[in-house]
Amino acid sequence: MKRIILVDRQKLFAEGIASLLEKSPNWKVIDIFHDGAEAIREVPGRYADLLIMSLDLAHQNGLEACKAIHKLCPKLPIILWESYWSSDLLRIARKNGAGTILSKDISFPELAYAVELSIRGSHYFSPSITEYLLNS
Repeated sequence: MKRIILVDRQKLFAEGIASLLEKSPNWKVIDIFHDGAEAIREVPGRYADLLIMSLDLAHQNGLEACKAIHKLCPKLPIILWESYWSSDLLRIARKNGAGTILSKDISFPELAYAVELSIRGSHYFSPSITEYLLNS
């Protein structure tokens, strides 16, 4: 069973995603954090197989938290997701260690696909992000 940590400022959203992910017998959400500083402090000791994190976090944003966690846990796959992305945010996200970048307007099957790819060490961009990159 693969262990997943979620980090999202919106508690109801994070709990809903955790509930959906745990319908798979292959995944267990072991923790949910709601701010970047807490994630930086707690994630390294949790021995997760995947981190799914939003950009919009209190205390330290998702880009800063991604960079710090990637430095502490370089083998931990990180999915960053948010509703809005710019080319600058995408560039920084990749530089800071995010292997998969998603838009929050995806369906659950797409999230599940991205989770599987990320756990296996592959990278994935949402189609809307890929389209944005190709057109910018």
